[in-house]
Amino acid sequence: MFKNVKILCLSMIFLSILSLLGQSNSNTIISLETRQRMHAAPGNSSFEIITKKIKWETSHTAIIICDMWDQHWCRGASKRVAELAPIVNRFVSIARHQGVLIVHAPSGVVDYYENQQARQNALLVPKAQNTPSYIGSWCESLEGEPKESWPIDQSDGGCDCQPQCQQGHPWTRQIDSIEIFDDDIISDDGIEIWAVFEDHDINNVILVGVHTNMCVIGRPFGLRNMVRAGKNVVLCRDLTDTMYNSRKAPFVSHFEGTDLVIAYIESFICPTMVSTAITNEPPFKFSKNRR
Repeated sequence: MFKNVKILCLSMIFLSILSLLGQSNSNTIISLETRQRMHAAPGNSSFEIITKKIKWETSHTAIIICDMWDQHWCRGASKRVAELAPIVNRFVSIARHQGVLIVHAPSGVVDYYENQQARQNALLVPKAQNTPSYIGSWCESLEGEPKESWPIDQSDGGCDCQPQCQQGHPWTRQIDSIEIFDDDIISDDGIEIWAVFEDHDINNVILVGVHTNMCVIGRPFGLRNMVRAGKNVVLCRDLTDTMYNSRKAPFVSHFEGTDLVIAYIESFICPTMVSTAITNEPPFKFSKNRR
């Protein structure tokens, strides 16, 4: 009998440990090393790279996953999203466990999730009284951005395939390899996301997903609007991609084009970081990026 009681006690202890491991820690502090580009001197057109170490409370931090759809009109973009998605999932899974709020923002297809708890979590939050007038709209530029120095030519839509793919809207949902939990948020609406952030006291925002030069920077919940709204916002620069055709100016590889957009963001929009800060693993690199 004593032996059975001992086994029962050990089993209860083991289950308790598993339970504790499964709980998120809402009081965790995460350390990020951010990178930004600043003018070397007043009147000097050159920039110098500035790195800074910051600490954020996870209970006041959110990650927005931008437009990681199940399918894109560009074959190359779809393949890169499929390669990136498991890494994004690992990144947000670790962050979620640490207490970070996860926002899934697959633009145009949130109705697919109308019966999921994560979608209801967004709809149940009342509109915030301090909602910025611009937060529901696309943002083309911030004050201080140069008007004629966008780093890449994306006028053809940015498809790098040969022949180029026909443009359209084939996406139906977020790619399935990114998990959605009941405590997450699903929304592509800037007003809804603002209300959620106010309700959860979110001051710090990390953007991941695609595409950096389009949706990530310009969506109502994108980098520019988060900056305008006064949030502490960073782009996770290894968990993103661009729509860029390497046969267009400045005639560099697809991945060099991404780097140019990231450098622009660091110079005129907000700092960046790499996923290592959360995962403790090397930064992600696409398999076709041979550099």
